[in-house]
Amino acid sequence: MKFNINKCEHMTIQRSTVNPLVSQYSMNNDPLQCVDKVLYLGVTIDNKLSFDQHIINICSKANKLLHMLMRCLKKAKSKTRAIAYKTVCRPILEFATHTWSPFKLKNINIIEGINRKASGGHSVRENEII
Repeated sequence: MKFNINKCEHMTIQRSTVNPLVSQYSMNNDPLQCVDKVLYLGVTIDNKLSFDQHIINICSKANKLLHMLMRCLKKAKSKTRAIAYKTVCRPILEFATHTWSPFKLKNINIIEGINRKASGGHSVRENEII
């Protein structure tokens, strides 16, 4: 099997920031690029294992899709909008949560903010007869 060295990279994960290990890996005498974060199976992993960047990425993606759904379904019933949210946006937010489960309050609040938007707490339909 041949590897494309330009696509290969390595990342060092360690607790100590005082004396970080500096390692240089090579393949066929060509050095591999050292990175701070890597996308692996759809999850962004950084060298501190904080998953902050992953949560920012998925929330941004889910937020864009939520706004698209809100525009397309603004005259639909709330049950239809809820089903659309659960089908399109929620799987993005819940993908591989057992790996990156949010434990920081700021990350939990970001994810819950998207859920609050989807619940319709602030969206108002115009000229609707109650």
